[in-house]
Amino acid sequence: MRVSESPWDERPVIDQIRERCDRTLIDEAIYLPESWAEDWKRREKCGVPEDVVFKTKAELALEMILRARDNNVPFGWIGMDSFYGEQPWLRNEIDSKGMTYIADIPVNTRVWLNKPETGIPERKGDRGRIPTKEKVLEGEPDPIEVRKLKDQLDAEQWNHIFVRDTERKELWSNIVCIRVYPVVDELPGDEIWLIIRIDGGDESVKYQFSNAPPDTGVERFARDCHVADTG
Repeated sequence: MRVSESPWDERPVIDQIRERCDRTLIDEAIYLPESWAEDWKRREKCGVPEDVVFKTKAELALEMILRARDNNVPFGWIGMDSFYGEQPWLRNEIDSKGMTYIADIPVNTRVWLNKPETGIPERKGDRGRIPTKEKVLEGEPDPIEVRKLKDQLDAEQWNHIFVRDTERKELWSNIVCIRVYPVVDELPGDEIWLIIRIDGGDESVKYQFSNAPPDTGVERFARDCHVADTG
């Protein structure tokens, strides 16, 4: 199918949609709070299907992502706001399936710049329980909140990157991309990207994690991270 008698040039319609829209709805799911899921009188009154069981929003999101993949929907990466991005299990599940994410995170998210040594600490003295839980060992550096890390960056670490032209002006982004180890259950998680950026005309600072390959360029992050914010 092609466009005719249109201001758009005559390329396949689907290509035009991809160029001029960042998003379109392809799936949806019913989310019920757990109290609703267990209230059969309310469910019947509202017409909730019997096969709908309680699942968290993140669990539903993962199911929809996997359905899109299994239905051969083409996508390069998965964007998440901080509600989803701050959940390590979801990021890890997406990573384990071989998919790439760019996830917003809260400003108080903690990371290590260098992986600390972990182990089971020795018991102090002859009393008390024998330790069995792995921990970050004494003497290792504490993790740092990403908002505090941002304040410690040198000026030369920032990159001023052109993103794209807009209707009013050029869009530029000030961005830093650092390899870090996020805190997961008080232990270091797998090494991932921390992205810190301030877009032109916007004084707010955005923080994101990504499992993109280690050789991903800052220009790619500047472009893709901005697409994740547009609606």
